Amino acid sequence: LYLEESTKASLQPLEYLRPSSHLLEKLVARENLNTLVLNLYPANKGYTLCVHMGRDYSIETYKYPYHEDQLLSYIDNEELPPAVADILERKHSDLYYSGCVIVKVRDYRQTFPHFVCDTHHVLLRPTTQSVINDINLVTSQGEWTAEERIALESQLVMATAKPLCLDPSPAVSLVQQRLHHRQHLLNTPALRCTARKYGQISINRKRKLDQLVAKPLSHLADFISRRKTQPSRHAARQQQVSTAGKQIKKMVEESSGEGGGSSTVTTASVDYWSDVQRFAKPLDRPMETIDCTPLLVEEYILETERGAGRVYYIKLSILQRPSNCEYLGQLYVDKEYREGESNGASCKFSLGSRA
Repeated sequence: LYLEESTKASLQPLEYLRPSSHLLEKLVARENLNTLVLNLYPANKGYTLCVHMGRDYSIETYKYPYHEDQLLSYIDNEELPPAVADILERKHSDLYYSGCVIVKVRDYRQTFPHFVCDTHHVLLRPTTQSVINDINLVTSQGEWTAEERIALESQLVMATAKPLCLDPSPAVSLVQQRLHHRQHLLNTPALRCTARKYGQISINRKRKLDQLVAKPLSHLADFISRRKTQPSRHAARQQQVSTAGKQIKKMVEESSGEGGGSSTVTTASVDYWSDVQRFAKPLDRPMETIDCTPLLVEEYILETERGAGRVYYIKLSILQRPSNCEYLGQLYVDKEYREGESNGASCKFSLGSRA
């Protein structure tokens, strides 16, 4: 078909008209091939699938929502979905042509409300996952050894693999990158996220929530809004300090104006330090020593009987190092305690110091 269309290029009066374009559409129309039809409906109506066998159409599936886009991603990448491939293999094996499936995409989104559509065809090729599924399907019937499975897999991979290009010229890579960029120009993750955010489904959901009289989680929303309007603890503390400073400055100015000097401030400071002396308890400075041996300060013992003469024994010891006044704890647990024996487990931990 490509050779036939290429020979027509010299007969065309226009220079930039290429008859060899849209070969898949021309092949389907000439040979009346069986296709899998994908219908894309406007807004949030979703998409459906049906099978076109010759001139007959099967019943459409129920409408899938657009946020379930795994199948659409496979079709966009021209890959055969493994789940759909298994169903088509069992129910509609006539759709396969050399291991590939032709999908007819009918897009009703751009022509709404008129019931016309834009149509194009996509060739779905088998992937590694679909090849593995085919191997499992074939080898599930009968007894296959590991060597036979590997040989079958190698033959399937060689039969379905694309031609390998070994041209060392960088032009091959540049052409491949340009084709990939042109195909995924508006299909980046950021654009998909933005389109999903401002899509018809999100707009309808927002309108429905705005129409509700009592929004869900209204108490939580009110609490969060109040927290946002309230100042933070640091800002409130700074405001209190600033207010106190202004009051002290005002008191100093008033006392200076009356000729009393700073007696008010001095009296307030004296009263404050007198309260500190009254409630504070001075600690004697420990004697300096280089002894790091922990000394026993307190000890707590708990014993419970478990029956049959068995005793559950727990001992908690509080120790202190004289060198740095650090407190240590030691816990001893013995589930089968016998006097004069130490068969339990113990552990030590730090409790800090008073400094």
